Amino acid sequence: MDNRSKIFLAIPAAPFCDMELSLRAVGMLGRLYALSDGGMTDYELCAACRLNMEDVYEVTSELSRTGYLTRRGSRFALRKEDYADGKQAV
Repeated sequence: MDNRSKIFLAIPAAPFCDMELSLRAVGMLGRLYALSDGGMTDYELCAACRLNMEDVYEVTSELSRTGYLTRRGSRFALRKEDYADGKQAV
């Protein structure tokens, strides 16, 4: 039996309900929640989201402007501490 079938991820619903975000930004947020604990570099985001570098910078800029993403050194990291309002989706 594969243990991965029992893994559930608690993520905040607020970013996914934000109608100001593009679908690419919402998709990148989903990948970041699923794949990163300490953030991802721009090259890792290119591979994970199947975007070119220009698109990655465009989407990360959008997420940074809206407050969902922050840059920590060479890595882009989620701002999970901002979502302590109890609204979570699985």
